[in-house]
Amino acid sequence: MQGNKGEEEEHMKTTQDTKAMQERLASEDVQVRLGAVRRLPQLAAKIGPARTRDELFEVLVGATNDEADVLVALADAVQEVVEQASGAPDFPQCALGVLEELAGAEEAEVRERTAGVYVHL
Repeated sequence: MQGNKGEEEEHMKTTQDTKAMQERLASEDVQVRLGAVRRLPQLAAKIGPARTRDELFEVLVGATNDEADVLVALADAVQEVVEQASGAPDFPQCALGVLEELAGAEEAEVRERTAGVYVHL
């Protein structure tokens, strides 16, 4: 019984962490958004591959309309998250939505960085 309570508390904590990340990604302050993107690999490690695939990548697709610095950091973060979860079934495919959005960015640096992520997939 104690194990279930601990698991529920951890799930609630990580859900709060995910919601806080969403709020930071929606911030008007570019530095807050940049900091949030740079912390994505830590959040992904904390919530695990399944929740990263099912929850986090959906949030990230909506975060692709941003400043070039944030988008470059996002491409780097996506690569790191995919590398962390290598071996998880269908994991690289779940990153494709975010990467497709990034590949269509106006800034050449964002597109180049995104192309580098595709190579790792």
